Amino acid sequence: MPDAPSIGHVHYQVVEVEGDALAPAVRQTEAQGQAGDIALAEPGLARVTISFDKMALRVLFVSLVLVSLLCFVSTWRVVDFWLHNDVDWRDWPLAYKLMLQGNLAQENVLGAWFSSMLLLMAGAAFLLCFAAEPRDAGKSVFRFGWLLFGLVFVGLSLDELGSFHERLALWQPDAAWRLMIVGFILVVPVYMTGFGLVQLRRSRAGAGLIVLGVACFSLIPVYEHFEIMGLAAPGVPGRSGHALWTAAEETTELLGMIAFLAAALVFAATFSHRPMAGSGAPRLSLRLSPPVLAGAYLIVVGLAAAGAYASRRWLAVLEEDGVNGLPENWFVGAPLFLSALVVLALSQGRVHRSFGWAIAFSAVLVSALVGADIQKFFWSEEMAWLKWGLAGALAVAGIIALMPRSALAVRITGLAAIAALAVTVAAMPGPHTLALGLVAVLGLGSCGLALLTQPVEEH
Repeated sequence: MPDAPSIGHVHYQVVEVEGDALAPAVRQTEAQGQAGDIALAEPGLARVTISFDKMALRVLFVSLVLVSLLCFVSTWRVVDFWLHNDVDWRDWPLAYKLMLQGNLAQENVLGAWFSSMLLLMAGAAFLLCFAAEPRDAGKSVFRFGWLLFGLVFVGLSLDELGSFHERLALWQPDAAWRLMIVGFILVVPVYMTGFGLVQLRRSRAGAGLIVLGVACFSLIPVYEHFEIMGLAAPGVPGRSGHALWTAAEETTELLGMIAFLAAALVFAATFSHRPMAGSGAPRLSLRLSPPVLAGAYLIVVGLAAAGAYASRRWLAVLEEDGVNGLPENWFVGAPLFLSALVVLALSQGRVHRSFGWAIAFSAVLVSALVGADIQKFFWSEEMAWLKWGLAGALAVAGIIALMPRSALAVRITGLAAIAALAVTVAAMPGPHTLALGLVAVLGLGSCGLALLTQPVEEH
């Protein structure tokens, strides 16, 4: 058998048959490879490749589940301690102060940021499916399910940090209930049921994960019922039950998000080129031009600035009513997190992997600091070590990013992006933190543009 050739970087194996005919599967792979080469060779377009490596995906989802379980323990212990001790959190033992950051029942902590970014990742993955699905795959109205799923999850991500449905309930209680009944009980499930049936033929595993995610979210009202019963029960055992059910409800919600994220990636993999056995993981290739990426960044930063300004100006009036979510933090933390994913994807095959990981780590770190409002701790002189320790971590990331050889434009923009992130941390706490964070987003966008213009090394 001769060596397997490749067409359009998609490997196939020649099957010996009688006559000159090729096996149908080989002909299909060859046609896909040639079509991909023609499409990706259009002037002004660069290729972005996303690899669905099984080991990397296992590590990702095992890590997400472990963090979710850690949040379960933190939420359980923190709520239980709070119910039995009438003490200001500043006077809590150090262990409980640390676990407070994993409390999913509270806003402006790392647990809330983790939950919000998990929803954002799921939304971005469904939007990736919408972009990757061939335009001639079908003209059914259910094709827009990818888009609807993506937008719904992005909106839920904003609500997780911004407490919008709580604000709506305080402002217009009747409107809040109508929105929940009409939107999330009638319209969305009916549409998504039809969407799931249409996509079932594409991947049973993906459809099953969507069902699992729906089941997890369906259990939340049940858990809330037991939460209320536990809080109303007299004595210490009843309150402890409330803490346990609160942790179970919040963690089940996280597991549902993970199931939806996994479903989105499974479906995205169905649009990828599938190499023959032994030739590597499936890869999804998309076309992207530098002007489009630059325009997208300008639009995102403009919308984020407007959203942060509007949140501070018009939503702060409800803070005194007990709603302490800070939506303006999401408008900076979310673009930073998405920029980390963009730079990581664009760095694949263009520069050494340490460059992309260093930039992504820096962006995610500052996203967490902003999204969880960690800067509130920097007001204390006792916590100054944390602030400058994080700035030092960004400096180390900058050194790691500069170590491998790369194009001058990539090195300059990468260093500028990390410098902007470090300045954002150094400015905490202060009134200009969010503005500096958006400047850092633009720096990350410039780094992405520099990466996009670099040639892709084939392996």
